[in-house]
Amino acid sequence: PEADQEASPVPFVPAAPASAAAASESGRRYAVHLASFRERGRAEALAARYGRSGVDVLVYPWESLEKGAWVRVAAGPFGDFGQAGKAAARLRADLNLGYARVVRLPEAEGAL
Repeated sequence: PEADQEASPVPFVPAAPASAAAASESGRRYAVHLASFRERGRAEALAARYGRSGVDVLVYPWESLEKGAWVRVAAGPFGDFGQAGKAAARLRADLNLGYARVVRLPEAEGAL
């Protein structure tokens, strides 16, 4: 769900839009979607909180055809779907999250 939802170790570094694509290009194509916000500041605040908890965090823009532009907060990146799935289960348990879903990171522009 695209809503305000709260929700391994390395300090938090806000990801520029190119960083999520760069992670994808490097073979780390998956992340665990934790929340989405309309405002980047709210996404970065939640990401900072997760970062202080020891979660590797990405903040990146995402566009839905039905719902428009969002800023996603995700844990990762991970090299494969299985690694991301295990991380999602661990994050749900460790951070008492009701939502943590594996997503594919955006491809770099022109990489299609």
